Amino acid sequence: MVCNTQEQVERFVWLNKGDNAAIRAVNAEVGDPTACGLAAVGFVHGHDATTVRINGATFLIAAILVVGVVTEIGVQAVAAPAIQFATFKIDKRTG
Repeated sequence: MVCNTQEQVERFVWLNKGDNAAIRAVNAEVGDPTACGLAAVGFVHGHDATTVRINGATFLIAAILVVGVVTEIGVQAVAAPAIQFATFKIDKRTG
């Protein structure tokens, strides 16, 4: 799941119930049907923006540089790499 901004990913994490409703909700809130979406992409991990902890789970929100799209024949380079934001569930244990 990738979004155009960190704020959109944060909102997605808070709304997510394991289906696509959270993506649709974020896109409706920002008035852009393509602001967030599911995509299989090749990317370079950028800076870690923040973490969000909800319902006992911790999510890292990070900038990514999208450099390719996964297709049936493999990863194909994009014409113009783009900075997006993504979320990664992490195992954050305290000592």
